[in-house]
Amino acid sequence: MRIAVTGAAGFIGSHLVRALTEDGHSIVAIDSNEYGLGFLGAEISGVDEVWEDVGHWVQNFGLRDVELVIHLAIKTGPRSSVAGEAATACLLFEACSGNGPDIILQSSASIYAPDIRDAALSESARVEPTDLYAAAKAMVEALASAYRHSHQLPVTIVRPVSVYGARQFPRWLVPRTIWAALEGQPVEIWGDGNARRDWLYIDDLCNAYRKIISNLEATRGQVFNVGTGTESTVQEVVRLILERVGSAQVVHRRPRAGDVHAECADIAKIESVLGWRPQVSFPEGIDRTVGWYVEHRDWLNHAWKAII
Repeated sequence: MRIAVTGAAGFIGSHLVRALTEDGHSIVAIDSNEYGLGFLGAEISGVDEVWEDVGHWVQNFGLRDVELVIHLAIKTGPRSSVAGEAATACLLFEACSGNGPDIILQSSASIYAPDIRDAALSESARVEPTDLYAAAKAMVEALASAYRHSHQLPVTIVRPVSVYGARQFPRWLVPRTIWAALEGQPVEIWGDGNARRDWLYIDDLCNAYRKIISNLEATRGQVFNVGTGTESTVQEVVRLILERVGSAQVVHRRPRAGDVHAECADIAKIESVLGWRPQVSFPEGIDRTVGWYVEHRDWLNHAWKAII
């Protein structure tokens, strides 16, 4: 299958592109390559690379010969723009509507309302984002729903939880903690460290995408949580990493505005419809992740300098 992947040079994108090429798919990899890191250190061959903004790609090249679009691209942190993400999504949705290719839209479990997070949340749980990243994801989901009903957009929506693994930018907790411990820097925790998250290893997410791609007829118009259904606190994550890397000073910072106290996904739907379940336990995933970063410290330092 000819598949276009937006955000292909990012953490999730680079892993997914590699997984899909291993399955024999032909890939068009689109990314603005904002940080100049290419595929984030992944050695991927046989891929058509398009180093430009997704909107420009759609307008300049269209979706010629593309049978499926996987839309991962989103700006995070201070560059996040709800309006910009919505505009890009509309260009993609217009191109995919009617007789266009299928599209898999990556959203996020972060869009769920903060006051209902004491239990694992199903796909029907109330949406109420608390930060700009989640707001952008929720807005793009709403646009996809509108295009599906009014323009026959063949869309499947994926809501992953907190994903971790090799080649993740060190602004996120797992690689940031590993970097700090390796470099003898303090490990920063925002808040008291008791916030809970559902942690999903990157290979399990890629396998969920593989299941969806193999069953597009059954998934069109559907929303799927992708997680583990279990939680670990931020303190537990830091402890697991430091047990493997070495001791470090832990510094608690003021909680960030918009942070939620818990995140856990009910994965009964994807298990029932597609037979998917995560295969990598959290300790095993942390072992793999720490091992990769220890072996690739130069990449980690380069990535750290690129984002600060």
